[in-house]
Amino acid sequence: GGSSVGSQGVTATWWVDGSTRHERGYYVGLNGKLYELAIINNGTGTWTEIGPPTGETLTGRLTAFPAMYSSQRYVIVFATTSDGDLYQYSKNITAGTPWSYTGRGSGYATNRPLASTVNSDHSILSVFGIKSDYSVTLLRFYSGSWNTYNLGKPGTGIDVCGSMKRMFI
Repeated sequence: GGSSVGSQGVTATWWVDGSTRHERGYYVGLNGKLYELAIINNGTGTWTEIGPPTGETLTGRLTAFPAMYSSQRYVIVFATTSDGDLYQYSKNITAGTPWSYTGRGSGYATNRPLASTVNSDHSILSVFGIKSDYSVTLLRFYSGSWNTYNLGKPGTGIDVCGSMKRMFI
C-alpha cells in the first residue's frame, strides 16, 4: 500500500512493520491546514494538526506515501498551496522526528490533483503534478536525491485532466 491519488482535501497511505499495521489519513481543512489521522492495528485514530508553511494556505490537493531510506521509515505528503507552490512534508517514523517541510517548486495548478507511487521496497518515490500551463511534472526520489522532470503535454489542445474547458493550451 504505497500509491496514493489525492484530491479535494483527503489522501491516505499505509504500511506494515512486523505485525503492526500503520494507517495514515491526511486531510486539508477549510482553514488551509494539514491534519494527520494515525491508526495502528485498526484501532482508534488520533488526529494531529501539522499546519501549512508560514504564510501559506493549502488548497487540498495532496498525495501521501511511505518511504524507506538508509533503513529509516518515513511518511511523505506532498501538497499545493493557494499560490501554486508545491511542498513536501516529511516525518521520520523510525527516529520519531517532528514534521518538516521543503518547497519543491512553483507554478502548479491549484485546481488539479497530485498523484504518487512507490516501488515495492518504498525506495523509489514518484510524484506527478500538473503545472498551471497544464504540462505534467514528475518529481522522483532515487538514490538519495530528488529530481524534477518536465514531461510536457500529450498534445496541442489536449487538457491532461480530460476537461473540455480549454480548447487550446
